[in-house]
Amino acid sequence: MELKDILILADQLVFMRKGRHLTDLEQAILQGTIENQTYSEIANKYHCSSGHLRYVASELWQVISDQLGENIKKSNFIATVKRLKIDNIKNHENHSLEEFRHQMYYESDDAILKDSAISIDQITPLEFKHITINQLKELIKQTVIETIAEMFRDLENNANMNQELQQKLLLIKNQQQG
Repeated sequence: MELKDILILADQLVFMRKGRHLTDLEQAILQGTIENQTYSEIANKYHCSSGHLRYVASELWQVISDQLGENIKKSNFIATVKRLKIDNIKNHENHSLEEFRHQMYYESDDAILKDSAISIDQITPLEFKHITINQLKELIKQTVIETIAEMFRDLENNANMNQELQQKLLLIKNQQQG
């Protein structure tokens, strides 16, 4: 995987989490990581303190970790990105649920809709990026239908409770009159 590809991936992950693009220093941290530089070497090259660079790097690794759902740090970043890319390309015979769901997004535009166990609140940010507009519309439609059905169940329960209360009030009224 080339530096350009890694920067694009990291920029997308940061944007999804923070609503902003990679800073020059964050790009330098990624480039330095790829070039096997120490934090001190990267800090010297970009004229900042090693402590500040370590702080920015820690924040960057945390954002990437949150978005990928794995513990990412300088020492495992390259291996993790390579593994994720290979996982997305090759066919698996035995999948974990997460790998299976992730691969579905790359194999078919409508594949996400074939797994009825997936709801909109279960989709990770990385998966959400690969959803087409039609898939998003379908997921929203499913969510709205489920919400409306739940509202009707609540209304029905409330109606039943009201009917029971009315019967009890009538019974109490009859007892008081009798």
